[in-house]
Amino acid sequence: MSVKLKSPSVQRTSRTPWRSKRFTRTPITRSLGSVSYTGVSTRSRSVRNRRSSIERTPEEKSFNGLVLKTWHVYRLSPLYKFSHETSALRNYSRMLSGHLEAEYNVGMAVITENEKANMAVFSIVRGLQKSGREPEAIQIELKQKPIRGDAEARTVYTAILCCVGASDDVLEKVKQPFVLLPLMLSKGPVMLNRYLTSWLECQFDCSVHAAHFSPLSLSWMVAIWVGSEAESTKPVMLKYKVPSEVEGLDHITLNINSKDCKVLWDCIHSTEDKTCHKKEVVTFVQALEAHFYHHFQINISAMPLCMIGTPIAVAESDGKIKIFTPEHVHQILGLVTEVILETSIEL
Repeated sequence: MSVKLKSPSVQRTSRTPWRSKRFTRTPITRSLGSVSYTGVSTRSRSVRNRRSSIERTPEEKSFNGLVLKTWHVYRLSPLYKFSHETSALRNYSRMLSGHLEAEYNVGMAVITENEKANMAVFSIVRGLQKSGREPEAIQIELKQKPIRGDAEARTVYTAILCCVGASDDVLEKVKQPFVLLPLMLSKGPVMLNRYLTSWLECQFDCSVHAAHFSPLSLSWMVAIWVGSEAESTKPVMLKYKVPSEVEGLDHITLNINSKDCKVLWDCIHSTEDKTCHKKEVVTFVQALEAHFYHHFQINISAMPLCMIGTPIAVAESDGKIKIFTPEHVHQILGLVTEVILETSIEL
């Protein structure tokens, strides 16, 4: 264990099937049952319970492009008349490329040459969804064409729109011609992200907003991900934000051996129980905070949890995530999808 010291409401459109809402706390009830990879529904459950989803998917997929990168998480309302057809994706690529050129011609923003993109490419990411009812994930790449020579276009921005592990109840609420891709992972220059999100909102009558993870959501993540089998020896990390009244200290970071955390979690949560309960999550985090207080006499439970790290992933309150292992992509994005849906959509 170590201590490290370091110096908007959304309007509903006439066509959107629901309005987006930011909850200040986790709702009392929700119907977000995970679905298995084969598409068989599990029972609905209260927000007090979550399916741990620690099992791997039957088919091994290559998600190396998702790991070891810091992604910014965004939440999307359903997209109106979005199509996965090849011809439609080609058309979207041409339209977005034209939108980028128009934005540059306006010249309202200052953007460096290395951040400039003049070509958009839409493609499908196979196997990222966990059931056949979920729409396939979409990757959007913004590329920079070389001025001369035969060099390939360089990717300067990447976004992935996906839906991983949404319940049947949620999927059934989204009727055609709407398509549910509530989670967007973004990596690249801020200005290009603004150009893309403004185009998505205009083209598909949707809302795109940066996601934020509450301390409770981060607690869910650290508890469930600690329970996963991982070969990495990375320590489990909890970072707390110190009140501004305390001068010279911004954060307190608690690092714990991952094996010790796994033992603690197994003492609280039965390995035979596939459902994770809110009480177990609270007990787990409180035990770590009590251990810290025993050694340092600092009550970190009175401070907001702003970042967590486990051997398989890291998540921050400002909506950043980083995945370390491709075999845990479904589990991690499944939980992030749940959090996005429960905190942004009023069903």
